[in-house]
Parts: sequence; structure tokens; C-alpha cells
Amino acid sequence: MGLSFIASVAILLVSTPLLLLFSPIIFFAGLVLGVAVAGFSVAALMAMSGLSTLEWGFHQVKGRREVGFGEGSIVREREKDWAGYLREDLPYNNRNRGWEEQGGGI
Repeated sequence: MGLSFIASVAILLVSTPLLLLFSPIIFFAGLVLGVAVAGFSVAALMAMSGLSTLEWGFHQVKGRREVGFGEGSIVREREKDWAGYLREDLPYNNRNRGWEEQGGGI
């Protein structure tokens, strides 16, 4: 037990001046390494995004995928219902009374 303590203190006494001497180099080397890892991560994310966009565009051109991953039919039905509601309600709307009097309107 005493031998491991003496060995730890000896290593600390030897490594402290070396750490102080090389700390500017170690700091900037770590900084360069961190920036390089961040750059490669951003490049990988951009590549994945580009491939995903190309895949989406390919499927859109080929017509293999509906808008909203299959929810397009639900949206189309809602649009038809809303368009029917507007078509029924529009002639009775106050803003369009002038159009109807002039022979316009829906």
C-alpha cells in the first residue's frame, strides 16, 4: 500500500512540470481535434440530409409516396368538405352581396 502511494507521488512530481511545459500544445491540439470532429459531424449530417432529399424527390417523381406519408387522402377529403362549405356559404356572406347584386357571385 505504501509502495503504490510513493509511486503515485513520484509520477505526479515528474508529470506536473511536463504538463505545465506542454499545456499550450495540448490545449490547441485538443481544440483542433474538437473542431475536426465537429466538422466531420456536420458534413455527415449534410450528406444524410442530401441523400434523404434525393430519395424523397425520387419517390415524388415516381409517384410512389403520397403527400404526408399516406395522410394526403385525409387532407383531400377535408379540403373537399371545406370547399363545399365555402361554396354553400359564400353567396350569403355580407362581403359578397355586392357581387351578387352586380350579377357575380358563386
